Amino acid sequence: INYLDTTAELVYDSPSPNRIATLNEFGRDISASDILMAGSVRVRNGSVRLDTTLAYKNFTIQGSLALQNSTLDFGKDSVRLRLEGAISFNPSAFKTNSTHSLTIAGTGAITDSNGINFTTKEIGRLIMQRPNVELRLGDSLLVRTQLGLQNGVITPALGRALILTNSHDTSLVGGSFSSFVNGTLIRELPPNLP
Repeated sequence: INYLDTTAELVYDSPSPNRIATLNEFGRDISASDILMAGSVRVRNGSVRLDTTLAYKNFTIQGSLALQNSTLDFGKDSVRLRLEGAISFNPSAFKTNSTHSLTIAGTGAITDSNGINFTTKEIGRLIMQRPNVELRLGDSLLVRTQLGLQNGVITPALGRALILTNSHDTSLVGGSFSSFVNGTLIRELPPNLP
């Protein structure tokens, strides 16, 4: 089965442990390394890992993503997930590492019960490209490579921080009156600053 239609919804309801979202289920390949899910994805009461056993590393969900008491595991290193529809967390988490990338683009609300959580509390790149939307973080988050603020607001939980550990000039991109961190941002500065 291929979920090619924009109205399709792929539902993982109480998936078996270590369930892998196969390429046939998840969407279609649009290039040698890109997978596109035109519809929506919902995971309830379990964990699902993106199938990264092949060369595929770039995943796009054009419809909504709803995680209910669940974890979405990015899988092997260097996976990039782009979310273009509404996002719902109730409560749930992303399982990421320092090489993974998450881009929030497109349109749609972001709803969550206590902020969006990352099980490892780190990610390689976090890119915010969704206008007039707030991404609330449930805990502190280390961004290892790049923080992009093109549109939308990122808000760490009270008493927590968004921490950018890369000191290079290109590690912080964007930032404006319409895209900023609403809370504590800690950035590692280059060692050669006077």
